[in-house]
Amino acid sequence: MANSFIFYGETSRGGTNTTLGTEPSAERVIYSVLSGAASIFNLCNTRIYPTIYPQNSDFPVIVYQKMSGGNIVTMDGGSDLFDAVFTLTGIAETYAEAKQLAATIKNVLHGYHGTIANTVVQGIFFQEESENDIPYVSENEQQDLFGVAAEYKVFFKANS
Repeated sequence: MANSFIFYGETSRGGTNTTLGTEPSAERVIYSVLSGAASIFNLCNTRIYPTIYPQNSDFPVIVYQKMSGGNIVTMDGGSDLFDAVFTLTGIAETYAEAKQLAATIKNVLHGYHGTIANTVVQGIFFQEESENDIPYVSENEQQDLFGVAAEYKVFFKANS
């Protein structure tokens, strides 16, 4: 039996960990590469979440969201190649921290290639970056946070 990947970020919604299974998964790739990088751990520990971050989080955090993706089709039909576009946002209490986190994410992801579980990553590539102000309400106060979002394109295939 092949190993299943436990996706730890799902606990942020109050549920239990979710098993993604053994199919090729861009989400697995993004989470695994980021959570395995010492430079990311030094900035935000394991605070890497899909779509939203938990209320009352410590900062900085990374939030990633799959924007599009699917099977790459050629003139000969379907293939074992997939692509996905992700927006990754580094969120922090200061502008400088958000910029540093975004730069660290870029250093880790841009140009990455390798194999994760049963997924062959042919490449992850930086596309573009934007900045935004993120209102945040904690139990005691409202504060503005800083976010730097960047799009990345992931090319991958199932390991045969």
